[in-house]
Amino acid sequence: LTDSGEPESAGVAAPAIPEPDFAYHIVTDGTCVSHGMTDILDVDECRLAMNHGYYNTRDQDDDGVIDAFQDYPIPVVDNLPPGCWPVEVGTPGFDTYPFACITPLETAVGDCSDNFPCFCKLPEYKIITASTCEAMGYKDILDVEACRGVMNDGYYNTRDQDSDGVIDAFQDYPIPVVDGLPPGCWPVEPGTPGFDTFPFACITPLETADGDCSDNFPCFCNVEPIEEPPVPPYAIVRNGTCVSHGMIDILEVDACRTVMNDGS
Repeated sequence: LTDSGEPESAGVAAPAIPEPDFAYHIVTDGTCVSHGMTDILDVDECRLAMNHGYYNTRDQDDDGVIDAFQDYPIPVVDNLPPGCWPVEVGTPGFDTYPFACITPLETAVGDCSDNFPCFCKLPEYKIITASTCEAMGYKDILDVEACRGVMNDGYYNTRDQDSDGVIDAFQDYPIPVVDGLPPGCWPVEPGTPGFDTFPFACITPLETADGDCSDNFPCFCNVEPIEEPPVPPYAIVRNGTCVSHGMIDILEVDACRTVMNDGS
């Protein structure tokens, strides 16, 4: 189709849908932040992601024009799920399609859903085949949706491991939580002893992990800077108690760890 929805002339290629310069993943439960990803709050970025991964195959108003080539509205609204999301046809309270919204974080209410599938930015990541994410100064990816998102972007996007003619990134492959294997998020490379079903990936919690990332278990690590919590004002006393010196005890674990790491 042309931009106006008319059939292309013979030998003329259809216009390409622009590809975002950032990786994204769609979630239908929780929120982008609860899954370890970032909300898309810019209208242009929101439209770019939805046109690429949602409206590229839909003609929701049945006018013969793929929705990605239409200038559909994306208003900023309150009291709905945070971030960037299209409205699925049949959603109560909506009768015009295509239609999408952005909800600011400070006025958001509720979670992403099948009716409001949220588009989330993936964290910057790196794949390692030795050591662990934490040992390399990175963060482990421990959320299933974030894990699926980065693997679909940087591993399963080029593989058809079960030879069914479908790229693995478009399959709902299992990602169980397992113990006794390398920490974090990793796909299983075909030929790995003990595994015979592919595609297959796992998440191993840090407290039950054992071993390092490897060629068989390549780990996906979040490489975005780790934000250190601010150090609250404190003083160290070596006699009496905090209260006897007119101060307040620190009783929260993270605050306690922060001041102990900061002071001697």
